[in-house]
Amino acid sequence: MNQTAKPKATFKEQGTGFVVLAIIIVIIYAMCGGEEEVKKDAATLRKEKIEKGFSAWNGSHTKLVEAVKSSMNDPNSFEHVETKYWDRDSLLVVKMEYTGKNGFGGRVRGRVMAHCSLDGEVLKIIESE
Repeated sequence: MNQTAKPKATFKEQGTGFVVLAIIIVIIYAMCGGEEEVKKDAATLRKEKIEKGFSAWNGSHTKLVEAVKSSMNDPNSFEHVETKYWDRDSLLVVKMEYTGKNGFGGRVRGRVMAHCSLDGEVLKIIESE
């Protein structure tokens, strides 16, 4: 039997293999990390786009306030109480509570819920009290 002995890898060859392996690991890590950054940036951009439709001062939905005021007896009596919203992918569901004067001058509380676009437009009033 004639066995041919395989030469052992030299220290230099082993070091080169290690460097190549390290580079591959760094590239894979960068690719995966980069993808997370893109997702994070898209989520951040979406959040910023949504927030433009709301008042930085009191959190009210700007266009929904305009819609409510246009239907009030005394639009100048409008006072925002609270606004909440739910992100439903292609639209927002916005719920707002407010107070204002009724036709007799008494202060009443109102609630409105609407579908709004991500750009801040009121698409449809779905509930109003």
